[in-house]
Amino acid sequence: MTKKMQSCALRMAFEVLAFVLLGCASADSCVSEIEGSKSTLLLQVAGQKDKAPPSMGRYAWVHVPKAGSTFGLSLLTLPGACLPGVADEIFAEVRAAYATEHPTSHAVDITLDNMVNTSSCPGLLISEQPKVVDESFISKCIGMASHMLKLTMDSMPGAEDSNFSSSINAPMLAATSLTMAASGFQFASDHSGIGGFHGRVAGNMLGMFRSPESRITSAFNDMFHSWPVCALQYDTPPTLLEFAKVNAGCAVKMLTRGGKSFMTGWANTVCGDPSPPSADEVTLAVRRLHEGFAFVGLQEKWELSMCLLHKKFGGVCSSPEFVNWSSNDTMPTWKLERHSSDLGDFKDVFDGVLYMEAEHVFNESLLDYDVSYSSCQPCFDEAGVTISPDQ
Repeated sequence: MTKKMQSCALRMAFEVLAFVLLGCASADSCVSEIEGSKSTLLLQVAGQKDKAPPSMGRYAWVHVPKAGSTFGLSLLTLPGACLPGVADEIFAEVRAAYATEHPTSHAVDITLDNMVNTSSCPGLLISEQPKVVDESFISKCIGMASHMLKLTMDSMPGAEDSNFSSSINAPMLAATSLTMAASGFQFASDHSGIGGFHGRVAGNMLGMFRSPESRITSAFNDMFHSWPVCALQYDTPPTLLEFAKVNAGCAVKMLTRGGKSFMTGWANTVCGDPSPPSADEVTLAVRRLHEGFAFVGLQEKWELSMCLLHKKFGGVCSSPEFVNWSSNDTMPTWKLERHSSDLGDFKDVFDGVLYMEAEHVFNESLLDYDVSYSSCQPCFDEAGVTISPDQ
């Protein structure tokens, strides 16, 4: 894509934002209101290229929900991230977790949270502060969350099967999702915003990004990930469109706002904050993407993203990095089954702008580091996986 095409695409995206955010009769009538911030942004991103820093501090994972927990396994393999042997131990635990009769879709997150800490992986930036849990607030919320899950699971295929009902306990699942890992180290399940500590992680951030509508649908299917159950006092399952309107702008919110969020984010959420991003927040998120991230990958280009990660930072390409641990092949059938096409004409215009920039950064990095399916064959061979461009 040429610089002119990039500028035109970005302008179109901002005009859509103007129409949506400012309530104008037409996008053109809003140009004067956002012209300053738009022009500044275009000047800032023009000609920039994603360059790996000559030296890294601790790797800081910005984990956008449903963009790929498996990325956490990849980070274990980077030079200086963990002590020798730790990655292999965690890989073995993950494989064992998914070999059980009823694996959880969050087994990767749980295993990483249990085994990754500042002693085992001193090169990873890990939250060591306990979550702020208001026990009285949570106790009220558990009832609502349990009711929501019960209604959801009763409508799922196979709900009449006794094995299904015995394998999923709605109150227990709700309580676990709301209070799990209330203290200690947080790594994979940390979906907090970086707004309050951006200065500490700028230049060391690594993250995967995903097409907004696809990410939203995946979050909905995963028991309404980042749905603010407690805040909304909403005990019936949301429709996909209701969910999408609240979850829109998830990545933008995470890159610009503070606040802690762990696991499903029902009790405390940044991604599912019902307040939509402002035009200024979208501008800031794009700037932080360009200035603060040492690595940007795309969930839709997973194999090339893993190869790019190792070309930039080194480390061994390992087979667990290339497994979709939450796919239908590894998970039971009780997950919801909505598709992004079910959203109809809905578009996440906030994260849409950010994702467009993430695509640009990613594609520039592929050129900078000579990453292609053919040049990545040694990485795939090292991992023992067979990858083709059609995947």
